[in-house]
Amino acid sequence: MNGVKSREELQEKKATGVAREFARITLPVLTGSVKQVAWAEKIRHDGLTKLIENVVLKEIYGQDTAHIRPMMEACLRTAENIQDAKWWIEARMCIIPALCREAGIN
Repeated sequence: MNGVKSREELQEKKATGVAREFARITLPVLTGSVKQVAWAEKIRHDGLTKLIENVVLKEIYGQDTAHIRPMMEACLRTAENIQDAKWWIEARMCIIPALCREAGIN
């Protein structure tokens, strides 16, 4: 597994990579009802985690990420500007494509 000796090591490297990427962004406080905000925060966290994990895992395995890292970064910058809980709730079934559309990525 490209320098990864165990499943535990893979999980640790993935978690470290995801935490590193989350530390680079500032997500806004969401607006909406208390229920909407609580649900949207979970949706946002889970969706962004999946987006980041896709890139981090490719990097762990030594795969080229030159084509997807800029997309991930654009989506994360876009996420920093989406404050409406309703947007996250409506996009919950396809967060990554929705973020790409918002970022102007086709």
